[in-house]
Amino acid sequence: MPLDAIAAELYGLTPDQFTAARGQQVAEARAHGDKTLAAEIQRLRKPSTAAWLVNMLVRHRADDVAAILRLGESLHRAQEQLDAPTMRELTTQRQAQLRSVSRQASELAEQLGSRASAAVLDDVTQTLQTATVDATAAAAVRTGLLITALSSPLQPTDLAGAVAIPGAVDLSGLRQPQDDDAPVRAGRKTDRDRAAHRAPNRAADRRKRVEAQQRADAATERAAEAQQQLDEAVRLLGELGSRREPLEQELSDIRDAIADLDRRQGSAERDRAAAERRAGDAKRREEQARKALDRLG
Repeated sequence: MPLDAIAAELYGLTPDQFTAARGQQVAEARAHGDKTLAAEIQRLRKPSTAAWLVNMLVRHRADDVAAILRLGESLHRAQEQLDAPTMRELTTQRQAQLRSVSRQASELAEQLGSRASAAVLDDVTQTLQTATVDATAAAAVRTGLLITALSSPLQPTDLAGAVAIPGAVDLSGLRQPQDDDAPVRAGRKTDRDRAAHRAPNRAADRRKRVEAQQRADAATERAAEAQQQLDEAVRLLGELGSRREPLEQELSDIRDAIADLDRRQGSAERDRAAAERRAGDAKRREEQARKALDRLG
């Protein structure tokens, strides 16, 4: 079995299965007398949890990962064309897709018998976001052989440090820098000199483009959060408005009931006072009648 097939099998396992399975593959290669293959297998590094989870997404959620990477390509074209409305729209779509895939990653980890922490999910999201900005990073993600999460692409992706087999990364579809200079004439710089001169400019342009995209992402996220807060405030205001009318009616009914009770209480107090007066008059007449009876007796 060639190295790339062995790697595809190993990086499809869970992290706790990786080391033992790699050792078994090394032993089999040695048993077949292939010391070179055995050494290459031994050098395959165990992936970080975030890298493993991205590899699992590539295997089990391939359509969703492909959709994010295609969106990154569309976003790059919009940047080149300075199409600001399309950039804003695509950035919003990308953030929504990244949130969706992050949730799927958490569910997938549980399905595979693991649990992804918030930090791991952040690294998964960062890796996929980097892949939408950096074509080399996107090619690395597609291999399903990541050994570490990818960071913000202010510098070109280091394939040797990110992918188990750097040679497995398909870079054939990436655009190469075009040299539109005229043929070399006597006294002019060589192609290598011109390339060395242009390299810092391309790196600076790359950094500026990435930083601009990051600022756009941050602005889009802030706008989305503000819109969400506004929507929530409008919803709450509408809910309070719908609840206010019946509450005001209920309050009015309570006030009317209290006024009625006040009237009844006043009437009852007046009736009691009149009854007390009548009882007093009756008692006095009773006493007068007894006195008159005593005089007669």
